[in-house]
Amino acid sequence: MNSGDYNDEIDAIPASLADPESNINNKKKKSGGFQSMNLIYPVYKAILNKGFNVPTPIQRKTIPLILEGRDVIASSKTGSGKTAAFMIPLLNRLKAHSTIVGTRALILLPTRELALQVNNSFLQEFNVF
Repeated sequence: MNSGDYNDEIDAIPASLADPESNINNKKKKSGGFQSMNLIYPVYKAILNKGFNVPTPIQRKTIPLILEGRDVIASSKTGSGKTAAFMIPLLNRLKAHSTIVGTRALILLPTRELALQVNNSFLQEFNVF
């Protein structure tokens, strides 16, 4: 390989990878709020009525992936919004999905307390159906 070929390959690498120092002060911008997540209006309205104005970091990272149909495993501290991060896309999909097919969702939770929280906080209070 001559030096010209090598330089062409280096030029194809994004600047942030070729020069790690180039993006020290250029932090990745956070994506938008719930309004930019392409949620159906009843779900979006329920989120706002619940008092959720800005998604937490775990919600910002997971909701778009789940809405794309990707599998997600996430861990975060208590109170960080993990339950909403999984329930909001589920409710969005259930509302948009045909009601003619059989079982539409199965929610497995490790404790009775968490099951009650999900029922009270999302399935009843969001009441988008």
